[in-house]
Amino acid sequence: MNTKESKPSDEEKIRAVLPWGDSGFLTAVMKEKAKEKAEALEIVESLVKPDILPDEVKSIVKKPDKKELIEDVEE
Repeated sequence: MNTKESKPSDEEKIRAVLPWGDSGFLTAVMKEKAKEKAEALEIVESLVKPDILPDEVKSIVKKPDKKELIEDVEE
């Protein structure tokens, strides 16, 4: 709040309503995106790990290439 007056300034009112009015908004969004990317990469890596498949299945299952899976997301 404004220290000179008891009521908030117009800028303070706007910052209170709009999420991007907060100075940490962009940082929070970037952290969330990084978290989502890490989770997605973890899922992709679990799909291409050959040691998680039973031996009988390994020979008949074509493992996706990690780069192919990631390229689809990045486009």
